[in-house]
Amino acid sequence: MRRIPRITAALVLTLAVTGCGDDKRQLAGMVREPAPAVDVARLPDAARDGAPTPLRAASGGLLLVYFGYTLCPDVCPTTMSDIRLALGELDGAERDRVAVGMVTIDPERDSGRVLRGYVSSFVPGGHALRTDDPVILARVARVFGAGYGVEKQPDGKVEVSHTAFTYVVDDRGRLILQWPFGTPWEDMHDDLEALLEDRKQSA
Repeated sequence: MRRIPRITAALVLTLAVTGCGDDKRQLAGMVREPAPAVDVARLPDAARDGAPTPLRAASGGLLLVYFGYTLCPDVCPTTMSDIRLALGELDGAERDRVAVGMVTIDPERDSGRVLRGYVSSFVPGGHALRTDDPVILARVARVFGAGYGVEKQPDGKVEVSHTAFTYVVDDRGRLILQWPFGTPWEDMHDDLEALLEDRKQSA
């Protein structure tokens, strides 16, 4: 099996803090310092007839990005379910400011139709991001720090490996926070509320 590329030591993970004065709030997620710019390419969105979609949030909003594949037996559906639960507890105005995009790392088996159905089953209106260009996919994954490998064995079995972070991108295309697999959805929800409030105050 292909080894997942290691995230470099330069991408230091630290706990994020927001707020001012004595009203500081520690986030459950982690950020890299400095925050990398991840809006390096537009990926076709199978949920929108293949329209090129930038990897940045709408103005004043947030974009959650996850790299996975639809045949994943456990990690991917668990993560997408946690995202759904976290978003479901936001009020209507906040929910409208958060978009979700899943990037398939197995485009050969994840057709546009399959990926679109998978993403929408968790997040209606979510972005089903898919490219057949391995160079573009590798470039996008690299700037996020996401690793993956897809290999077909002699017996025909396909083995897939991938990192399992959920990434939070702002409206400037910067990766501002990331959650490792297993982060409780309640913590994801609380982090989203704090980040959205921070953007509202700084607008």
